[in-house]
Amino acid sequence: MTLHDPNLAAHFAHQVVLLKEGGVIADGTTEDVLTAERLEQLYGVGIGVMTDTERRLFYPAS
Repeated sequence: MTLHDPNLAAHFAHQVVLLKEGGVIADGTTEDVLTAERLEQLYGVGIGVMTDTERRLFYPAS
């Protein structure tokens, strides 16, 4: 599937590919690919991460 929300991707996907301007930024497991650093690179804004015992929640951070 194609998703633009990293939180939905983190919830449903086991593998993730991040694309930007026609190129691959990262490809691999959800845990390895969906990081604050990579999402900052992708979206061009600061990203915060909230975690609990089962999941992570990504949000724009200033």
